[in-house]
Amino acid sequence: MLCVAASVRIAMHGYYQIDRDGTRVGEFVRARTTDRDLVIMAFNDAYFLDPRYLYYAQRRGWSIRGDWLEPRAIEGLRPHGATVVVTSDLVPAPEPTEGYLKRLPLVDTLSLGEHHVYLRRIE
Repeated sequence: MLCVAASVRIAMHGYYQIDRDGTRVGEFVRARTTDRDLVIMAFNDAYFLDPRYLYYAQRRGWSIRGDWLEPRAIEGLRPHGATVVVTSDLVPAPEPTEGYLKRLPLVDTLSLGEHHVYLRRIE
């Protein structure tokens, strides 16, 4: 019985918490995009191509680890309708990708404590 109580306490503390940063990122993206935009979300370092941020934004698109984002991925998704890319300095993209991203128009920046989220328009 003690093990069950400990497991419930851990689950309540770790797994069932509201992702406040995630919902803020979702609101940020939703407010600056349309239903027709397809978003490349390279916000974090999840190994499992985390769809939560697209869900929070109520947008369709692709989720990719921030440190795996490459210009060829962005260019490859452009013909499929990609219009926006979201990155952060929490898990920065590789240096060549950062140079590519700086050439894209910056729509807005969201501050999350010490970190920032960048929304750029793909032209």
